[in-house]
Amino acid sequence: MAEDNVQLNDREKRRQYLFVIRQLARRDVKRGNSSAFLGQLWNVINPFIYMITMVIIFSAIFRSGIPNFPVYVLTGTIIYSLFNSGTTGAMKSLVAGKIFLVRTRIPKNVFVIEKVYVALINMLYSMIGYVILVAISGITPNIFMLLVPVDVAICLVMIYGIGKILAVINVYFADIEYFYKILMLLLMYGSALFYSVDRMAPAVQMIMSFNPIYIAITIARICVMDGYAPGPMLWVKLVCYAVFFYLLGTLVFKRGTQDIVAKL
Repeated sequence: MAEDNVQLNDREKRRQYLFVIRQLARRDVKRGNSSAFLGQLWNVINPFIYMITMVIIFSAIFRSGIPNFPVYVLTGTIIYSLFNSGTTGAMKSLVAGKIFLVRTRIPKNVFVIEKVYVALINMLYSMIGYVILVAISGITPNIFMLLVPVDVAICLVMIYGIGKILAVINVYFADIEYFYKILMLLLMYGSALFYSVDRMAPAVQMIMSFNPIYIAITIARICVMDGYAPGPMLWVKLVCYAVFFYLLGTLVFKRGTQDIVAKL
């Protein structure tokens, strides 16, 4: 009976935490769109605006020569935006949740999970326009497109781990936000969002092959645009990154949040 009560209590706690995550996510989504006339529709339109800009610049002016260039750009943009918004939101999660941390006993990792969850919600809205673009581009649906959610799921694990590290650092060193913006800018240009790596020098290609965002984008592009299963090495690299950052993030978060309330 005691074990049954413990299991029931654990289940009830998980339900409560999931409820808190959903409520916080709903608040953040509403707050993010409260001042916008189009509201949540911006999450669908915004990737398209970026994609159209890149297509005009690199296709019409510089002649990129990449088949289905709009899909190529939008695939990279959506994956990059998920990583950027998820890690950036998680970085600010503990500081933003100061009141809840001080007044409640909610586990601290709930605030990081909530920010990653919001980033996923925004991505799902963006996928509406992405699916439409893929359909009108004449790309034939294939079974390997079902691997894209797996790609995204692995990315979410990695984002969660990195987010926990950044959240702790941001409490002790607030300037990390500015350094991280620069890092994300470098990662963006190193993720081949709007160009092909085939034109790069072999040494540059090798360096880019270790960029986790580029790996995730490449997997998605191969599944959607090329219509075959990505090579095992791409999956191994992405999974290794996800496991490494998840374990490191768990360790840093556990040690770094022991007395974190006093630092907020």
